[in-house]
Amino acid sequence: MSRNDRQAGWGQSHVLAHIQCSALCGIHRGNHRKRRANRRDCRKKSRGLHSAAQSRRRQGAAQVHSVRHALKAERIGCDAVSVDGFECGGHPGEDDVPNFILLPIAADALTVPFIASGGMADARSLVAALALGADGINMGTRFIATKEAPVHENVKRAIVDATELDTRLVMRPLRNTERVLKNAGVERLLQIERDRGSDLRIEDIMDQVAGVYPKVMVEGDMDAGAWSCGMVAGLIHDVPSVKELLDQIVQGAESIIANRLTRIAANGTVSAGSSGKQQQMVLT
Repeated sequence: MSRNDRQAGWGQSHVLAHIQCSALCGIHRGNHRKRRANRRDCRKKSRGLHSAAQSRRRQGAAQVHSVRHALKAERIGCDAVSVDGFECGGHPGEDDVPNFILLPIAADALTVPFIASGGMADARSLVAALALGADGINMGTRFIATKEAPVHENVKRAIVDATELDTRLVMRPLRNTERVLKNAGVERLLQIERDRGSDLRIEDIMDQVAGVYPKVMVEGDMDAGAWSCGMVAGLIHDVPSVKELLDQIVQGAESIIANRLTRIAANGTVSAGSSGKQQQMVLT
């Protein structure tokens, strides 16, 4: 089955639902009580869904950080893949490939639909992701800075105040790299990493990485330690409702495609020589 055939079955509403649900679920990491209360029910549902998926030779969607892992997900029967570029908050993998490279390679290699994750915040992100071959976008940091996000207001304010230069990569020596927002706890962590060098063990930084999320997300202690945040914070300047955000993205994307890109297509010229190489492009 071709990728286009599979895309036809997915539908725009399915993609948008996945984007919204996956991102909103991601910001519930600090809500441990609710997770514990629902764990038994989730396990029962998961077993049922897993059994049904196996009977269809499908495994839902997978989140990956490299094309080789995306291809593995496709081989084991995943319906779709979320491909995370190096810009993403949290764990970007160890290959350090940004989305402008990763997404086109994924588009060339995959037959299942995939969505772009990492650096996604607005209408421009969506249009760019579509142009690079993705079928939608997945947002994490952007959704944390929304009115409905069940996190402390200090977290939302920190994201709005941050720039694209305010994230740090921690746990690189352990090959468990995480992109986090800089703060006093993160600076202590990085100093420990420098001091310990190749002798670093996870136990050395446990105070800065273990049990941090409740302190940050619930209590609002912004210097407690490492908490995931993408470079996309530099594109976040407000705290809208989820509906307002999605409406802005969809309407903005439609406007970019209908106006800017259509104008470029109408006025631009591209010519090629006998060798087939592009020799001229005029854009207005």
